[in-house]
Amino acid sequence: MKNIKLLELELKNFKGVRDFKLVTNGNNVDVFGKNGTGKTSVFDAFTWLLFDKDSKNKKDAGIKTIENEEELHGLEHSVMALLSIDGEELRLKKIYTEKYTMKRGTTDQEFNGHETSYEINEVPTSRKKDFVDRVASIIDETTFKMLTNPLYFNENLKWQERRQILLDIAGDVDDNDVVDSNAKLAGLLDILGSHSVEEKRKQISAQKSKINDNLKMLPGLINEVDRGKPDLSALDKKDISSEIAFLTQEKNKKESQLADVRNGGLISELRNKKLTIENELMELDNKTRSANYELISEKQNEVSQQKIAVSSVSNIVDMAKSQLKIDQNQHEKLEKQKEEKIKEYFASVEQTFDEHRLTCPTCNQSFPEAQKEELIAKFNQEKAERSEKLMEEGKRLTNELDFVAESIESKTQELLEQEEELLNASALLVSLENELEKIKARQTNITDNVEYQELQKEIAVIEKQIESDNHSTTGREAEIQAEINKISEEIQKCQRDLMKFDLTISADARIEELRTDEKKYKQQYAELEKVDFMTEEFIRTKVSMLTEKINSKFKLARFKLFDTQINTGIKEICETIDNDGVLFNVSMNTGKKTIFGLDIIATLSEFYGVNAPVFLDNSESVTEPFDTDCQTIRLFARNEPELRVEEA
Repeated sequence: MKNIKLLELELKNFKGVRDFKLVTNGNNVDVFGKNGTGKTSVFDAFTWLLFDKDSKNKKDAGIKTIENEEELHGLEHSVMALLSIDGEELRLKKIYTEKYTMKRGTTDQEFNGHETSYEINEVPTSRKKDFVDRVASIIDETTFKMLTNPLYFNENLKWQERRQILLDIAGDVDDNDVVDSNAKLAGLLDILGSHSVEEKRKQISAQKSKINDNLKMLPGLINEVDRGKPDLSALDKKDISSEIAFLTQEKNKKESQLADVRNGGLISELRNKKLTIENELMELDNKTRSANYELISEKQNEVSQQKIAVSSVSNIVDMAKSQLKIDQNQHEKLEKQKEEKIKEYFASVEQTFDEHRLTCPTCNQSFPEAQKEELIAKFNQEKAERSEKLMEEGKRLTNELDFVAESIESKTQELLEQEEELLNASALLVSLENELEKIKARQTNITDNVEYQELQKEIAVIEKQIESDNHSTTGREAEIQAEINKISEEIQKCQRDLMKFDLTISADARIEELRTDEKKYKQQYAELEKVDFMTEEFIRTKVSMLTEKINSKFKLARFKLFDTQINTGIKEICETIDNDGVLFNVSMNTGKKTIFGLDIIATLSEFYGVNAPVFLDNSESVTEPFDTDCQTIRLFARNEPELRVEEA
């Protein structure tokens, strides 16, 4: 455990504090003063010295002394801290001054900005980098702020950063343990296969979306087919068939009467020929009507099927893009991890033994040679082991990168093929829709049929011959023929009505086929919902186990890592709460925040292996004691005109 203690902190002309020296000798101290005397400025000075930021993590905060609403000029502003790091003293100092230049040809000085100088163990250095590197060698900035400010973890870190730190401290929960702890999750690992829960949820979401699209389309298709069905409400198939039989019988009678009226074999022959041609016309008319409907119905069916196919391929393309993006993000993450490991490896290789460690820090005498050799050997062994471990981690990351790169290449090729398939399917759909429109536009009109026109001409010729050969019976024949024509029209109408039943049967069969598809899609959706529920149950179970594991690392602080949303399911968060669920950043009072912050610092100190001085501003609000192994500098608001320090 690295122990960092603040021995002294000296402020000169810093944020209204003209000259103040805090001497702690590494002990806990209390600083008293009324508002405006500079208690918070003491903490600000410490963080400004180390990181160029105030205690609220604000950069470029003004440090000059202000009087009568104006900054005082010509002063040197400085902060010095004497630290003890595992017993070894380190003195750091930063000086901030105004810079002036002499105007040419005059004795006037012109303000030309500010400059900052630094001292390390009373040795001046003009290079900021040397100072920053020396501070960084003690501990990194974020960790140091978390360990010195009880409010920093909750008020300055993003919730994602807080969450990751907690996971690093407690460690994740193994998926197998989660499944074993909940009987409802039996078989989930087999369902997941090589996929993670998150990947499976995305896959299920895409599949459900695809099925939903198909289910939304089906009612429209069913409606379209249903609207195309003939109206049978006023028709009865049995009655129509009986009517056709009756009318045919009546027509035959009339035709016999007509034959009796006619005289001469030629007239009879001509009329029989005319009757034959009329029957051919009727048959041709029926065939034309049936062919028109079948062509349109068949092409509409092809268009509907192709729409489903396009939707299916489009969903596959979207899913492929999503999977490719996951791999690309993973590749980028692994690249960054590999770069970090390479940096760590070379840093380890270049690390040299600190010769100061061969001298006793207390009496400044050199250790015996045997002890020196043991220290050097131990350093070299640890360095070699650390380098070897970093090299192995680098190899592992390289292998993972190769694997992910192969997956990206494979999925990219698959995506190209699927996009080409979507392009082809869309083109085919457009082609089919164009064909349908053309079919509708060119529906055959029986009167435009060449064969129909020729037959009509033959009838006209025959009628002319009959009229010419039968002047004597023209009136009666015309009367009977008119009756026959009327009956024929009624028969044709009945036959057209009868055909509507066949068209309805065909349409009903298509509707039944679509409803079967609808039932199949709903069953598939229900199965996906079942797996989706299992994944949510898995997340809820893991949440509970993970939260319990993390909370066990703290005495007071509790953490809410997930929030259940009504529509979007479980959402990752990170909120500090107490046992009653009171939120740190919403409802906790200042004193309780400080106590909870100390609890968090205790766990963080143990995890990072560092004890650092903790500044407790507004300590008068803390009414409950909290034991800590860290050095504490408590800042109390008290009606005292000047800052006063006493050992706690």
